[in-house]
Amino acid sequence: MRPEQYLRRYAEPFQSRSGTVDRSAASPDERNGTALFLDQGYYYPPHVRDEAYLDVQSPLDLLEILQDILDEGRTGQRLTRRQVIEHLDLVRNLKAELEWRRAEVERLSGELARHQANEAALTVELADRETWMTRRTTELEHHQAVQTQLENENATLRANLTELRRSTSWKVTAPLRRFGMILRAMRAPDG
Repeated sequence: MRPEQYLRRYAEPFQSRSGTVDRSAASPDERNGTALFLDQGYYYPPHVRDEAYLDVQSPLDLLEILQDILDEGRTGQRLTRRQVIEHLDLVRNLKAELEWRRAEVERLSGELARHQANEAALTVELADRETWMTRRTTELEHHQAVQTQLENENATLRANLTELRRSTSWKVTAPLRRFGMILRAMRAPDG
């Protein structure tokens, strides 16, 4: 539908036979010059009435909206200046709280990012320490294997030494070893 057709359709119900707007059927507010609102289909574009922003509303429309808000659940009450001031204070307080909450969300988001970065750094450090620990464990296992091997060799050598000292040839050659020790002691310059 073209804009001209919308305008003709919009003006039809209000025009008398002479082509002027018929204000006799309008409500008192409409006769005083406030806008006439029709069904949604009469507007061009059709969504204008449903999505009107509050900052472009007339004071009368804003008061009507406030009255609708206040009348919710309290049928028959009228809007007083004190109620408007209380609601304005409430709206200001809610705006302040909203700003505080936004600032708090930003602060907490920053803190979360900092903690996530810290966690990533700690994860890297943990991986490094696990690598270090694995290396040290491998070295320890190697040293324990070497120690076990040396202990086995020591035990074998001690057994061989004990067996040698118990042998007959060791006992027979004992006087010769004592005589050799005496000779070496006499040849030493300090002795």
